[in-house]
Parts: sequence; structure tokens; C-alpha cells
Amino acid sequence: MLVYWLQNWRESATISALINACGLMELIILNIGLEQGVITPTLFTIMVIMAVITTLMASPLIAFLLHGTSYDKSSA
Repeated sequence: MLVYWLQNWRESATISALINACGLMELIILNIGLEQGVITPTLFTIMVIMAVITTLMASPLIAFLLHGTSYDKSSA
């Protein structure tokens, strides 16, 4: 299982932030859903904004989570 090799909460949160940053796949699925009429244009707009914001948040969040760890480049 994935849980066994994680060392601490910081590494778990970092992996979660990285997984959340894969917004390109979400945008493709949203486009297909909009074309098929599964979602409304309003929902499409909200979800696209959410995908962009969470993708932009990933880098600062990862830098914050890894600050002071062995993965931090500035601590070397």
C-alpha cells in the first residue's frame, strides 16, 4: 500500500498537492462533458476556474510543505 512508504504528514500532503495539480486532464474531461451536454456552461466555468487556481496553488504549497526538510534546495 501507498501509506506504508510515506514517512510523515509533509510527504503525504506534498503528494496530495502534486496529484491535485494535474489540471490538464480535468480540462479535457470538462470539455468532453460540455460537448456531450452532461454539464452546463456555468458548471464548466466554475470547474475550469477551480482547476486553474488549484494548479497555480500547487507550487507555492509544495515549497511551503518542503521548507526545512531534506528535499528543500535552499537548506543545502
